Amino acid sequence: MLSLKQKQVLKHLLNRLRSQPSLLFLFQFILLYFIGRILFWGYIGLLYPSGKQYWPFLSNFNIIQGIRTALIYPTNWIMQFMGTKTIPYSMGILYEERCGGIRIEFSCLGIQVMIAYVALILAFSAPKKYLYLTGGILFIHVLNIARMVGLMQMQVHHSLNPKNLLLVHDLFNYGAYIGILLLFYLYTRGAKKHPSHYKIS
Repeated sequence: MLSLKQKQVLKHLLNRLRSQPSLLFLFQFILLYFIGRILFWGYIGLLYPSGKQYWPFLSNFNIIQGIRTALIYPTNWIMQFMGTKTIPYSMGILYEERCGGIRIEFSCLGIQVMIAYVALILAFSAPKKYLYLTGGILFIHVLNIARMVGLMQMQVHHSLNPKNLLLVHDLFNYGAYIGILLLFYLYTRGAKKHPSHYKIS
């Protein structure tokens, strides 16, 4: 239990945060971001047999594989539309008539970028919050599909050496963060147009 003095200090800090919206927004963003990361890594620990607290029934609600599948099939369709024969499988896509393909690892799913974006939007209240949440997550996912197509096209037309691979990954990261900052800017403009809605969550 907190002592009376500790409670007073905590109350004083909270009052100072409330009096400075920018500082409160930053605090809430960081808090939400780390809560999101911790919850997600906790989910990973429960989902996979290698985790110390494996819950087998969670395999029926595998968000990771769901996101991976939602990357694999659109990418496969686009590649075939562009004239390259490919074969999807549970972890990625292979070429039908040549060696190679992509294997979509956990770090390639864009989940960390999505968590950062969700924390950014939830930390600031403005009109159309859920529209921006949905639209931003969809934007990140579509951008990731474009990255997968780019990786496969580079294998078709160029050798996929580590330098090229790093370039594509960096372009995705830059594009995703620039995109979410632009969406956040548009989101906050909605609050300026409707001052009665403006508040820090």
